[in-house]
Amino acid sequence: MPPNVAAIICYIFIVSLIIDDIKKYKEVSIISFIPFIWMFISGSKSIYRWLNPDSVNTLETTQDIISGSLIDRQVLILLIIIGVIILIYRKLNWFEIIKNNFWLLMLLLYLLVSVLWSELRFVSLKRWIRVFGVLIMILVILTEKNPEETVKALFRRLAYILIPLSVLYIKYYRHIGIAYTTDGSTAMWVGVSNHKNSLGQLTLVCAFFFIWNILNKWKNESIKIDLIILIMCLWILRGSSTSRSNTSIFVLIIGLLILFLLYFEVLKFQKVERYFLIFFIIYYVINIFTNLFFNSSLLALVIGASGRDLTLTGRTILWDEVIKIAKNHFLFGVGYGSFWIGSSVFHLWEVFNWLPTQAHNGYVDIFAEVGIVGLIITIFTLISSYISLRKKFYINKKYYAFIFSFYLMILFYNITESSLLKPMSFLWFCFLLVAVNVPKKNYT
Repeated sequence: MPPNVAAIICYIFIVSLIIDDIKKYKEVSIISFIPFIWMFISGSKSIYRWLNPDSVNTLETTQDIISGSLIDRQVLILLIIIGVIILIYRKLNWFEIIKNNFWLLMLLLYLLVSVLWSELRFVSLKRWIRVFGVLIMILVILTEKNPEETVKALFRRLAYILIPLSVLYIKYYRHIGIAYTTDGSTAMWVGVSNHKNSLGQLTLVCAFFFIWNILNKWKNESIKIDLIILIMCLWILRGSSTSRSNTSIFVLIIGLLILFLLYFEVLKFQKVERYFLIFFIIYYVINIFTNLFFNSSLLALVIGASGRDLTLTGRTILWDEVIKIAKNHFLFGVGYGSFWIGSSVFHLWEVFNWLPTQAHNGYVDIFAEVGIVGLIITIFTLISSYISLRKKFYINKKYYAFIFSFYLMILFYNITESSLLKPMSFLWFCFLLVAVNVPKKNYT
């Protein structure tokens, strides 16, 4: 099929889906379009990249990350301003919001303070503004009259646009949908994003959402469109013959296991918690023994027995090197958002010829940037969010089975990839979407 014909069919398909969804779910307000724009950018790529689709599709360099793009800054600042105006108009009960999200707000405050000792303060401040902007967008969503329907509509509409476009770019516009490493040795599917891992985040989230959506509606409503989008997601997750996002595939399997246990009430919520706690205790006890007697972690032994790379494609070596450097700023780190753009990264680039721009572990990245203090505040934030979700589970079991599983998926994802505290990471947007606690009837 000629690319132009494929593009026309794809655009007609997308437009018809969006129009039908808007007509069908009229209770979702037009205001949700504001956070949708931010969600769209974080789920795909920068506005500059969208406006220049024929530019050479290589991986972003540190210089790209530092300089950024003027149009992106202007649009994101405009969205933040509009979001703040919306929240002021809604007259939120800020005391309740602060009380319910105390540790998250303490984390954001600490990140702002850490800008003071960053090597590149202006760049760090810009990143913090974007992190703050994500929170504004989340509050706009969660203070809608029907936040649950708004959340579902946003995921649906995002998938309706970005998933078919990714398939189109990969199949028919390879100069856009395929990217190459800096040395040109490896080709990877990137679709509407800039990297296979970013595309992996998008398809992971969309596949998980549509599986849950199919579970909800297959008895009473048509699921044809859901199945079509889901098949597209699974095809994209399969990746090219040389490169795919294995983390996204693994996390999707883990998330579906948790979802099925909770959704079908195979086990009571407390039992699921108990079994996971027992699993982690057993894992860490065995891990101690394997380190003592085999000088290797349990995970490395299991991976080695399966014939895979013991270093998780070089990740464990990278973690060790990052932690060694981060120990020089053990307490407070080098400042939010500055580790991978400051002088610390030069040593790593001498060791790793693939020029990493993240630790491929969200928790290691947090330690490197904001030290043990920042990591501890992050852990308290995660625990606080978990407790909040646990309390809400029995309000709407079907919905919170999805939200709770999604929350745990993001935590698992950050073991071998990094999305926490990354302002334009799609999974950071999703994390705040499920973690921020806004009580109903919180505004007038």
